[in-house]
Amino acid sequence: MTARRVKAAVFVCLAAPFLGVWLSAAQEMALPPPLQYQLFLKILKYDRHFTAKPTTELVIGILYQSGFRSSHEAMQAFSKAVTGTAQKEFPNASIRAVPIDLDSQPDLDTALAGSKLNLMYIAPLRAMNLKAITSLCRAKKVITLTGVPDYAEKGVAVGVGLKGRARRSSSTSPRPGKRARTSAPAS
Repeated sequence: MTARRVKAAVFVCLAAPFLGVWLSAAQEMALPPPLQYQLFLKILKYDRHFTAKPTTELVIGILYQSGFRSSHEAMQAFSKAVTGTAQKEFPNASIRAVPIDLDSQPDLDTALAGSKLNLMYIAPLRAMNLKAITSLCRAKKVITLTGVPDYAEKGVAVGVGLKGRARRSSSTSPRPGKRARTSAPAS
């Protein structure tokens, strides 16, 4: 075995544990937030309950934790996508993002009380009760969105991610007495 191969083998052995941690963290959100934003607009365009209410402004709350790096980065990227992307799905409405930091404002009910949110984007969160968040948003008639595929399976209304190598969207529509769930390839 040559010295070069020995160095490469040592590097791989030392870097493998760190690479595994990086890969598992990177798998939280399979799609970048700007692409998520575009997919959410396309999905919401076909939601008849959402489009039935004419509005001149759509307000998206971005729920994140400033102390959790991937959450903070997702908030920044999603917020930048909202402000920097021209949208044609809702031509008569302006769209703005309102960051909601759960580290500085742990009481979500208070944060939602005075807001006029239509949508709530849930960034990756650590040690939070997702069921309580989705229940509160549902009670306030705020549609929840996420790019974390596990969250869509736990009650978030609209989630996007990857399944295999294809983009997927998942939607859960809470209706009185019945819960419908669809999952289809995103176009």
